[in-house]
Amino acid sequence: MREPAAGATTDRGSTFIELLVAIVLLGIVVVAVLAGLAASIRGTEIHRDESNAATRLLEAVEFVKDHPYIQCNVIPGPATQYGDAVALLAPAGWTYDVTDVDVDDDLFPGWPFEEGCFGNTGPLELVTVEVTHAETGTTRSVDIVKREPTP
Repeated sequence: MREPAAGATTDRGSTFIELLVAIVLLGIVVVAVLAGLAASIRGTEIHRDESNAATRLLEAVEFVKDHPYIQCNVIPGPATQYGDAVALLAPAGWTYDVTDVDVDDDLFPGWPFEEGCFGNTGPLELVTVEVTHAETGTTRSVDIVKREPTP
């Protein structure tokens, strides 16, 4: 075999170690990119669930707001009546519920609301509306105030 001339380079290819290092680095980069994609997909799913829950909650709240005022001293109480009515709106996989109704006995249109409803009457009701997605378990709730209509 001839020796290369002085100053000339030879191209004998990569050594096994160089090839192994390149494969390991490429593997690390690919795993990092895939992990980033998986996190992005999961984040998108969570955002979609939260957005759907907010939309469903708004739908339920608007229904309760538009529903006629129900006094606390009736049987069944307003939580049951509002809850039964709003539950009919729930699309497949969702649960709509009115979890609580508290009453303000004072004429002052603010806090504090008394715990519970039965036996109390007042011009304001604090109604807690809750929506839940059965599959994902996403739950959102909000309190709204209903005012007894004035004659």
